[in-house]
Amino acid sequence: MDGSTIPYYVVEERKKLNRCIEEAPNDYEKEIYRAIRNMPVPYEKLNEILENSRDIITSKQNRKAKNRKFFATGIPIIFMILVVAVYTLLNKQGDD
Repeated sequence: MDGSTIPYYVVEERKKLNRCIEEAPNDYEKEIYRAIRNMPVPYEKLNEILENSRDIITSKQNRKAKNRKFFATGIPIIFMILVVAVYTLLNKQGDD
């Protein structure tokens, strides 16, 4: 496609997407913006698509944070309960 045949708004929207890719804080976000940039998007709906993708990214990041929090607190607590249970069982066997 010749540069003179590309509508101005399409060029501006691609620049906007390129800026989003450059400013993305992680690789996951960059891949989403690249996918949006590379697919045939009706550019008049681009702002809506970008806003939805931000919501998706945020929800996935929140889920990851919850999982990390669980593993950071839940697993050690379970491990300590297991240690106490094994210690109690070994003490009972030693008393017999």
